[in-house]
Amino acid sequence: VVSTQSTGMELPRNRNLQVLWKLLEYPQSSTAAKFLAVVEIVVIVLAVASFCIETLPQFHESIREGWDKNSTAAVFFVIEASCMVVFTFEFILRLISCPDKLQFCKGILNIIDLITILPFYVTLLLRKERALDSFVVLRVVRLARVFRILKLS
Repeated sequence: VVSTQSTGMELPRNRNLQVLWKLLEYPQSSTAAKFLAVVEIVVIVLAVASFCIETLPQFHESIREGWDKNSTAAVFFVIEASCMVVFTFEFILRLISCPDKLQFCKGILNIIDLITILPFYVTLLLRKERALDSFVVLRVVRLARVFRILKLS
């Protein structure tokens, strides 16, 4: 772990990981990092808006039928899957590039990120099972992703 006194940033020792870590974790570090933070905020807002719209009564039947049988549900699934791919990729890159893996795993925002990502993959694995109803609560946990915006702003 390298610490820069002037900025207060803890950085990995590897130069490439330093660049990646600053890009993902410190939006103020560069124009590219600011742009990436804005993109991430847009993806978060899209995911939350899609999740909220999906709960409107006019979409209940299509969602119940599932994305493989209903085009409306398929649109929501594509939006959700695309956002989850972005969140997963970003989480993995931050984990790989972080200067202290243990501190990263203990970080509350990182725990929230993981908790918001996992339900999507669990529901994909158990899609054919009737036990999916019990995972509705886990889907709501994904709204905690909004806390990430606080860090990025």
